[in-house]
Amino acid sequence: AAFTVILSGGAAPLSYQWQRNNVNLSNNARFSGVNTPTLSINSAQKVDAGQYRCIVSNPAGSATTESKQLR
Repeated sequence: AAFTVILSGGAAPLSYQWQRNNVNLSNNARFSGVNTPTLSINSAQKVDAGQYRCIVSNPAGSATTESKQLR
């Protein structure tokens, strides 16, 4: 499974933080790209179900994407 955020109008430098159920994710064997525009979930399992969102930040502030459900 994968989620991608597309940003328009944001000024560099941009930073990304993906979350599941409002908790920051870390790169590990199953999650990769937690600080990039695309989050990949390797061999997604039922335990990975939940609400996913991304917080995109730059020196001017941050914006949070709408949460999307992975079932």
